Amino acid sequence: MVFYELLCIVRKQGGSQEVKDIARTLGMTVIQRGGVVRKYVNWGVLQLPKQIRRHQQRHDWGQYFLMFFDSSPWTQMEIDRTLNLDPRIVRHTVIKIGDRPDTILHIPGVTTSNGVPVIKNNNIEAFPSYQKISN
Repeated sequence: MVFYELLCIVRKQGGSQEVKDIARTLGMTVIQRGGVVRKYVNWGVLQLPKQIRRHQQRHDWGQYFLMFFDSSPWTQMEIDRTLNLDPRIVRHTVIKIGDRPDTILHIPGVTTSNGVPVIKNNNIEAFPSYQKISN
């Protein structure tokens, strides 16, 4: 199993229920294929760095969320394919954090408990490059 981080931007129009539906679908995909969802962090609505055109729509704002999960590379490819086809998704990226728990200890906010990665920081302050902008 490989440890991954998914950053996903969902269109603003759908509301928080749309984000929950997408996260639930992705989580069930991981679980059904033998993986583990470690953490889900909802960052809320943020202004995009630049206007993005996706699925014949223009987006200035988006709902950001992070999901940390362990899965096989085939599951990660299935999630990537699903997100590419979903018209509710503005942008997404899946980052491979590491193959073993000892390879990810250099990341701030990640520790291990009995050899399993544990993410301690669950707020946006753990990621200083992202600024929350209120409407």
